[in-house]
Amino acid sequence: MPAPRGGPNVSAQIVPSCSGNRSALGDRHCLLTSSMASRSAACRASWTIGREDASCRGAGWDDDEWHDVTDPVKDAAASRLAAAQAEFDSEVVYLNTASLGLPPRRSLQALQEVLTQWRAGRASPPDYDEPLAAARASYAALVGVDRANVAVGSQVSVFAGLVAAALPDGSEVLTVSGEFTSIVFPFLAQAERGIRVREVPLEHLADAVTARTALVAVSAVQSADGRLADLAALVEAAAATGARVLLDTTQAAGWLPIDASRFAYTTGGGYKWLLAPRGTCFFTVQPELADRLGPAHRRLVRRC
Repeated sequence: MPAPRGGPNVSAQIVPSCSGNRSALGDRHCLLTSSMASRSAACRASWTIGREDASCRGAGWDDDEWHDVTDPVKDAAASRLAAAQAEFDSEVVYLNTASLGLPPRRSLQALQEVLTQWRAGRASPPDYDEPLAAARASYAALVGVDRANVAVGSQVSVFAGLVAAALPDGSEVLTVSGEFTSIVFPFLAQAERGIRVREVPLEHLADAVTARTALVAVSAVQSADGRLADLAALVEAAAATGARVLLDTTQAAGWLPIDASRFAYTTGGGYKWLLAPRGTCFFTVQPELADRLGPAHRRLVRRC
């Protein structure tokens, strides 16, 4: 720890609040020189926990003294960040996860092992059940649902198609202008059954939900420009009118907290912020709605 202003020979003392926590915090974290101890209590507390207080600037606290403090929480976070960074081998500064996430080292190794087994004739389909179950459980924990209500498939449009096919004839589907095609086209394909798709600006989505609206199909984050849907307002509007919501989480899950239990259905591709291969997709359904999907769809949800 660098000597504070006042010289290197000033005596050191233990911060009183650290006296019972030295093993956890470390001597270096809990030592203050006598000159530091004479500062205000607020500055001492801020310095000790590594949280910079601008009001202490100019009171004899220089940058070295601020940034040399050991903070166990920050150290743990830095360690996790370093471990995460070690998972990637990008040759460039990569800022395009919104289009295509990079595979972590461990995922790439697992994929290569499976491909090698397949090529060598040693692959066994039942061996895939365990990683599939683990993926369902991880996704369920990420979006706040029971894993029994999670299905794994290949594309958002496939799952949106399941929901579209289950709508009653003549239903109105509300979406936003410029919405991604995977969440819109499956409903347009049902036009021969009288399914009507109505588009409104994103900022007016919740206000546009009416008693005629059977389903709202929208992305949590817009692919075109990154705008976020007001999910709290949408949930409230849907509850007031009896409409259901199909939420596309492709651009959200992995960085934006999503509580899938609030929505009738959610679906999201895994190849962006979840860093999975293309052809990976997740679907959630509220338990009471699973039996309202057609027999083939119901079998898919229960068997996956």
